[in-house]
Amino acid sequence: VVARDGIAVVVNPANRVNSITLAQARDIFSGAAADWKAVGGAPGAVLPREYADGARKSFEKLVLRGARLSGASLFQDSNGTIRESVARNPGAVGYISIGFLDPSVKALSLDGIAPTNENVLNGSYPLARPVFFLSRAAPTGAGREFTDFVLSPEGQAFIRDKGLIPVAAGT
Repeated sequence: VVARDGIAVVVNPANRVNSITLAQARDIFSGAAADWKAVGGAPGAVLPREYADGARKSFEKLVLRGARLSGASLFQDSNGTIRESVARNPGAVGYISIGFLDPSVKALSLDGIAPTNENVLNGSYPLARPVFFLSRAAPTGAGREFTDFVLSPEGQAFIRDKGLIPVAAGT
């Protein structure tokens, strides 16, 4: 594990909803809840990530738990496009990495827990995933050097700058 990534459910800042439960998130993204009226908001679009995206796979595992994304969803290809689409559409809902949050969207608390790096690291926020380096065997040579760099304070600072949550001590 070289980093962690929190996934925030986001809405337009004009949306009155500030917090939902994981069950409500599952209903919204699966289509069981027809629109935001089911949780106190206005009707709008559901904006998940495209099929091959790692955040989508994690979201499906952590939130949908076997349910399928709504067929009415408008699939997006990146954190940035979801953030921009939600910012422009008062009724839209999507999910993005916590590192991509900015004032143009509002991150919803889940089961009363805010999507923050601190809550990801302390284990209280439920939508978090590890970011791995994988190899068939223990890395050696340049592979080991690169892994050591990524886990160094300089490498972990780079990870933080890219919106991920560092995992190495002292970073």
